[in-house]
Amino acid sequence: MPTAIIFLRAELFSQIETRDVQELHCGRLAAAHGCDVQKTVIADSADPIPWTLKEAIGLGYQILITYSLPHINFRAPEIVQRCGLLVGHPYGWYHKGHAGVIAGMTMARPR
Repeated sequence: MPTAIIFLRAELFSQIETRDVQELHCGRLAAAHGCDVQKTVIADSADPIPWTLKEAIGLGYQILITYSLPHINFRAPEIVQRCGLLVGHPYGWYHKGHAGVIAGMTMARPR
């Protein structure tokens, strides 16, 4: 069973899509894909020692799970170079090393 970490950003929680709702959704995705969630990381810019995406993917987990692409600052191509990525909205399951299209992202090169 692959080990996973859920990564969410606190500023993206709302009254409807609360932390609990988003974390539960990610947990259900993990279960559906046979992942063992070891930790949930809530990145919070107001925290004096905030978790960063770099720290989260550097912990050695096999899969990073997130509710939506804004939670990972649309850095999916960078993440899949280090671990697998499971995204809730838009749904996507990308294995480590994925080089194809990622749903919800434009693949145009920056100018």
